[in-house]
Amino acid sequence: MPERSRAGVGLPLTSAVLVAVQAVVCLGPCACRLEKPDHRQGEETQAGLEPEGAAAPTGTGADEGDAAPAQGGPPQRTWLPSGPPEWRLVKLRPERQLDLVWGSPAHERLYALSPGGALLEGDGESWKRVELGDALSSLRSTSGGELRGLWGTGDEIYLAGDLRRGRGGALHFDGASWSLAWVEGEGDLAGQGGGGVVAIAGTSATDPHVLFASGKLLRLTNKGWRFIIQFPPPSLRLARLWVGPGNRIAALGEAVYALEGAAWRKLPATAGAGLLRDIWGDGRGNVFAVGDGGRIVACRGGIWKPMISPVRARLWGVWGASAADVYAVGELGSVVHYDGHRWRVMLTDTSTRLHDVWGLSPQDVVAVGHGAVLRYRGPGR
Repeated sequence: MPERSRAGVGLPLTSAVLVAVQAVVCLGPCACRLEKPDHRQGEETQAGLEPEGAAAPTGTGADEGDAAPAQGGPPQRTWLPSGPPEWRLVKLRPERQLDLVWGSPAHERLYALSPGGALLEGDGESWKRVELGDALSSLRSTSGGELRGLWGTGDEIYLAGDLRRGRGGALHFDGASWSLAWVEGEGDLAGQGGGGVVAIAGTSATDPHVLFASGKLLRLTNKGWRFIIQFPPPSLRLARLWVGPGNRIAALGEAVYALEGAAWRKLPATAGAGLLRDIWGDGRGNVFAVGDGGRIVACRGGIWKPMISPVRARLWGVWGASAADVYAVGELGSVVHYDGHRWRVMLTDTSTRLHDVWGLSPQDVVAVGHGAVLRYRGPGR
């Protein structure tokens, strides 16, 4: 699942942009249909690019953060914040790359995953390695094994990746011990899958879904693991996975893909240059996805559309405490925050690549990356 200077700094935008957004109206957070552009919004300024305190646009009927991307990619940022870092750097010893992070607010514990299969547990300050025991013996005894998925709920945690000589699998922690939950080539799934597991997600401990890069989708049911999608189009390549209430499911490629029946449907309004890298939703119909070139798209109020991004740096991870309190992280130590109206750059004192972000509460948020952890302690902490 960077230098000190920020990506996305460019010449000021001195004219308003006429926006004609082709909206997508959601039947759910991810099941959408195309609608004609609404031209009544008229002109909309690049409000998300202005410094704090600048006058907001009036008469547009739109959120300040919503806009079609400028020609050739997301708009450039026209200002740089100044002041002390808002995120504090926590050094990892020994230094290691961390790709994913997930946390249990009830237990105030965070879990971070490295590509080689090391799972760390901590409170944001101190970290220790979690011993997976015999559950990971297959990964240790073969070359090429890699864990790429981390997801949990309550006391239970799932890890997923390619475990045995390129065959996909999943590990499960039930609150007491780790076990091998599933591996390709065994039981009813013998000879199916083909490796390439890239993500795992669900809404409860009893319904985890496993995504393959090829677009295959696997689900744990009361009859065991079963494929929802087994024969996707050969050209399809997907990365992250989101599973919401009502079995609403989305995956990421160059656009957001919504699950409809036993097939993926591309949502045109979310397509753009490069790939989308991560997706998060609040379970109430608000979903955000981020990716290459600082691209941000969101489904809010039933409509998918691009948002104004204050950076051009690739964004790798996104998480929110609510639809009006969302964080995204990426290259060059980039952290951006959405407050329900617009995205702004937050100050960090690192240039390392940040891969993922998660919060135990709105006042306690952690980002992980190359050899470092960043921690944000909001007001009241």
